[in-house]
Amino acid sequence: MTTPLDQSERRALRQKARTATLDALRALGGEAQRKQIHEWALAHGGFTSRELAAPSPENAAGQYPRPVDYYLSWTPTNLKRDGLVENPERSTWKLAGSALTATAKPVVEAVSAKRLAELRTMPYQQ
Repeated sequence: MTTPLDQSERRALRQKARTATLDALRALGGEAQRKQIHEWALAHGGFTSRELAAPSPENAAGQYPRPVDYYLSWTPTNLKRDGLVENPERSTWKLAGSALTATAKPVVEAVSAKRLAELRTMPYQQ
């Protein structure tokens, strides 16, 4: 039997569910049914085998088979609270606010040793 996720693993799972939900809505044209979002997020959200196999929290075990299902279910509601999605009709979610603008992926470049040394000596405010 798999052990339950610890606090840091649950926090990471919540963040992945949030990202996967927004990515699902973008991939599905900006508006989709809850079930479509959930299925897309599970397939493309990058969840680990441990996250997918973990047992559900005791207080949610009757309704959600796994923590990933629990977080994916609640994420649209939390995104609505944050102004990133709307719920125009029952079980339909739509991108809103700043989630409508495409977000650029961060560019990962190696920092030169000289620049790194310079950054380390800078005062915090700079």
